[in-house]
Amino acid sequence: MKKIFCLVLVVALVLSSVVFPRPAEAASIYPNFVRMKTDRDWKDFIKSLKATKVGSKEGEEVEVSLKPSGNIENERVNGNLLIQRGQVGRDIVEVKSSDPETLSATIVDKSTIRLKRGIGTNSKVSISIKYKLAWKFDIRFGSGIVPNYQYYTENSKNYSPFETDYNEAIEMKIPLGFILARNAKYVLGEKWNTASRSRMMVSATDADGSPVNYSDSRVGATIPDELSNKIKNGRIDANIDSPVGLFFNSLGGRVESPGKATSTYGNAVILRGLETQSGVESKRDAAGAFALIEENGSPKIIATSGAVNDNDKIHSFFSGKFFVETALYSMNNINDLSLTDQSPTKMITANGDEKKQDFLDRWGSSRAMSVNYGDVFKAKEAEGKIGYTQASNYTSLDGYQQPKEIFFEVTKNGYKPLAINQLSSKKISVTQKDSQSSIAQQLQNTIDTKGNSNITIEKFSEYPDVDTAGEKTAKVLVSQTLSSGKKVSLD
Repeated sequence: MKKIFCLVLVVALVLSSVVFPRPAEAASIYPNFVRMKTDRDWKDFIKSLKATKVGSKEGEEVEVSLKPSGNIENERVNGNLLIQRGQVGRDIVEVKSSDPETLSATIVDKSTIRLKRGIGTNSKVSISIKYKLAWKFDIRFGSGIVPNYQYYTENSKNYSPFETDYNEAIEMKIPLGFILARNAKYVLGEKWNTASRSRMMVSATDADGSPVNYSDSRVGATIPDELSNKIKNGRIDANIDSPVGLFFNSLGGRVESPGKATSTYGNAVILRGLETQSGVESKRDAAGAFALIEENGSPKIIATSGAVNDNDKIHSFFSGKFFVETALYSMNNINDLSLTDQSPTKMITANGDEKKQDFLDRWGSSRAMSVNYGDVFKAKEAEGKIGYTQASNYTSLDGYQQPKEIFFEVTKNGYKPLAINQLSSKKISVTQKDSQSSIAQQLQNTIDTKGNSNITIEKFSEYPDVDTAGEKTAKVLVSQTLSSGKKVSLD
C-alpha cells in the first residue's frame, strides 16, 4: 500500500511541473493576450485623443480617459490552460509632450491624461504615451483542479515581476491664429502709424477662424531701431529700407510674419548742398526734402530730412552767408498773384553753417504745413542744387535758366515747376524820343517765352529812358496761367 501511494505522488509531481508551465514561463504568453483583450478600448482612447479639440486660449484644459477593460471568466488561452477568473488592463505610466509651452500633458491617474493649452505657437504637437500591460489571473489546467497561480506586474508569491512597457505617439493639431505680412512702400512725410502700417498686412485669422483687422489691438509690428530713428513727429523723416515683422496675439498664441518697409521721395523738392559725410561724398540732401503729400483729401508740405536724417551743417563753405530759402505763396482767394510785390505766406532761410535739422524745424508746426492745390512754393539756393521728384522719379531742372530760384505750382500730381522767372529777354531797337505807345508796339519782342503757351507778356512796367542814346534797360511784366486757372505775375 505504501508503494502505490508513492507512485501516484510522483506522477502528480511530473504533471504539475512538466505539463503545466511554470508561472514565469506561462507569463510570457500573456502580454499579447492582454493586449488583444484591451485593444478595442485602447483604440477608442487613441481615437478620442486625436479627435480632442485642444483649447485655443492659454490655460484651457481637457481630460481624456481610457475605459476600464472588462473581467475574464473561463477563457481558454492555450491547450488545456484556462483562465478561470481574470482582470486585464493597460495602465498609463508616463506621458510627454514635444512642446509643453504649446500643449502640456500630465497623468491624472492610470487611465486619464490631462492636456493644457500654453502660450506656444506650434501648430502640431506630438504626445508620447507610455503604458504598461497589467493582469491578474486565476488559472486552471484541464478539467482537474490545480493550485491557483496569480501573475502580476509586481512581485507575487516570490516570483520576479514581469513588466511589459509600450510607447505610442500621437500628433495633435493645435488651433493657432494666422497672420500674413507683405512688403509695403511709403513716401517721405507720410505718417507712420497703425493706419499706414495696415497696408503691410495681407490677412489675419483668429484660432476660431474669425477674420481679424489690423486695427485689432492684438495685432502689432516689430519695428527695429534703424527704422524708428528715421521717424520724426510721427512721420517718415528719412528714407527707410528696413524689415518690419507683424505679430498677432491670437486666441491660440502669438503668431508672426516677416515683412519689409521701404520709402521713396514721392513728390518732393530736394535741396542739396555740401553732400559729403565724414569726408565721403554721398547724397544726404543737405537742406532736406520738402515732401508734398495728401492726407484726408487735403495737401500738405512736410519738411523732411530726405536721404539721411543727419544734423550736419548745410554747407560749411557758406559760413555766415545765405545759402537756402523756401517759401509758400497762398493762392487762397487770390486770382492774380504778383510774385514781385506779394509777401510769402511762409518763408524760412538759413546760412550755410546752420544745421540741417534747425532749418527744417522752422517749417510750420511739427514741420507740416497745410496748403491748397494751386499754391506756389519757392526754393532758392546759393549754389542752385535744386531738384524735384514726381512719383519718386527724379526730374532734372538743367534746362532752367535760373536754377538758383525756382517757383513750383502745388498740384494734385505733385510739384510743377513754373517758367515765369526762367525766361530770357531779347533786345529791341527804339529811336531817341520814341513815345511809350510806340515802344509798346514792340512789347511782344522783348521776352523769349520758350514756347510756353501759358506765358503772357502783359506790359512794360518800366519803360526805357530814351532821352539819351545808348543801351538802356526796361522792365516787362509777364504772367503765367496755373493749372488751377489762376495767374501769377513777375517783372
